Amino acid sequence: MSSAGKTFLVRDFLVVLLCLTGAAYTFNLFRLDLNQTLNIQNKEPLGIVILKKNIVQRRLADRVLWDRLSLESPVYAGDVIRVADLSDATLDIEGSQISLPENTLIRIRAPDGKGPVQIELASGSLSLAAGEESANLILTVMGRQIETTAGTQLTASAGDNGMTLSLSKGQVLVLDNDQAQELIAPAMLSFGTDSNEQEPAVVIVQPRPGARFLKNGQEPLGVVFAWNRINMEPSETLSLEIARNGNFDRIVQRIENVNSRSTASLDAGLWHWRLTGDKILNTGQFTIIETSIRLLFPANNQRFIDEGETQHLYFEWEGVAEADYYILEAAASPDFLEPVIKRQIPANNYTGTSLGQGTWYWRVLPVFSNSYEGITVYTPTATFSINPIEEPQPVSIVMAPEPSLQNARETAFFEGLQNAPEPEVQPLPLLPAAGNRRPVNRHRIGIEELSTQRNIVFSWSQVQGANAYILTLFREIAGRRQEIRRTQPLTRTTWTLDDLKILDHGTFIWQIEAENRDQAGIIQQRGRIGENSFVIDLPHPGEIQIEIEAGEEQKTIYVNQ
Repeated sequence: MSSAGKTFLVRDFLVVLLCLTGAAYTFNLFRLDLNQTLNIQNKEPLGIVILKKNIVQRRLADRVLWDRLSLESPVYAGDVIRVADLSDATLDIEGSQISLPENTLIRIRAPDGKGPVQIELASGSLSLAAGEESANLILTVMGRQIETTAGTQLTASAGDNGMTLSLSKGQVLVLDNDQAQELIAPAMLSFGTDSNEQEPAVVIVQPRPGARFLKNGQEPLGVVFAWNRINMEPSETLSLEIARNGNFDRIVQRIENVNSRSTASLDAGLWHWRLTGDKILNTGQFTIIETSIRLLFPANNQRFIDEGETQHLYFEWEGVAEADYYILEAAASPDFLEPVIKRQIPANNYTGTSLGQGTWYWRVLPVFSNSYEGITVYTPTATFSINPIEEPQPVSIVMAPEPSLQNARETAFFEGLQNAPEPEVQPLPLLPAAGNRRPVNRHRIGIEELSTQRNIVFSWSQVQGANAYILTLFREIAGRRQEIRRTQPLTRTTWTLDDLKILDHGTFIWQIEAENRDQAGIIQQRGRIGENSFVIDLPHPGEIQIEIEAGEEQKTIYVNQ
């Protein structure tokens, strides 16, 4: 064999050997990763995910790959949790709620069951609200340890410019280079920044960071803003600005000359706020959830016929994406003292056996987790009836004395009026569906578009004869639709979705229905429903660098998500 042929065979052998070595190394990593997944099932979780929007990932201790967290996912000691852009999450750990906004990275540690759980903030920010009976936690930020106690509420951030700690309730112990400092609310500390403790500052008391409020009814919700002033003159006033987006180029309310408290009336949605004096002193965001829902089926005063056999009765109502579950009640009296049906239901519908003949009343209560502020109320009561089959009644003929000619004429005249058929009320025809709908059908929205616009604008053409529009947004899950947002009647032909955190990777459907309403708000004429779909394309975060120590060697691999 020629030397060229031998060289070719050696080269092929080396290539095959290299591929087999890479495959074996990758398989070993997969085996280790799988063992980590199986072994963790025997570990006791430290907490749970109680709220989650969009991409939130977790990497277990000594694990290579990242996986996505879902609602009610357990978290363990050693977990590294990161929250991507346009995302957020809230964890419940040892009785404390820890809110993680977008672009935040933390690590959870537990010192072998001894001492409090440690939360290490690597980058971004977090808010902690400890319950009145929660265990102590240690928050580590840029080498400094902050020990919390029951009832503590604080916000901490870490970045290239240093760290900031804002304590709005309770007290903490700050350990820095073996020096202990006790802070009692209200207090603020900054390290490694141009600011210092002598500069003017405000510590927010209300609303808590990332708060979620529940709103019942059509009226706007009054949100209370309260803060403590640090190193500020009593006569110095501030401005409170509230906007639809974080850039504050769509300011909805500006309240001037406020001192330490103010109130703003706001509708449902995601809201951003900031306090300004000579400069921006504090900023934050909160969400208002509309909890008023409509009962869809059975419709109010609907009649059913009892056909004598066991029938299944179907209930349906509007859903609220953030609700944990619903309580459905049906009773024979409007006071619901003895409900025949009382069920806790995770979906917005229920099918049960027939209730029997009679008049029935029903209502629904949406229930939210304790991370939401406010109360919910039952829907207005709707009623329906289940009636027996109506049998035709026999007709009896009574012979009357022969009337006089005049009386006969009068009788014939009035009988003609009474027996004349009532004029049929023809329903108004449906209004046409709104055209020129944007986003167009099957439009794909990527992460770059969401990051630059920070909202999605829906628009459609004016429908002749309509004076109101209802927009409904659905998420498509396993071929079924889940309603996640329904607007109040709109008088314009555009609507903007600012709370992008209600979206996730997948397909969404939006419908627009035109209506004609009278001055009392009662629908006089409905329209055909126009429907489009769009796709949110949120890829996994990109290439991740992971360093693995094997003996004395340290290797770096890259994993594409």
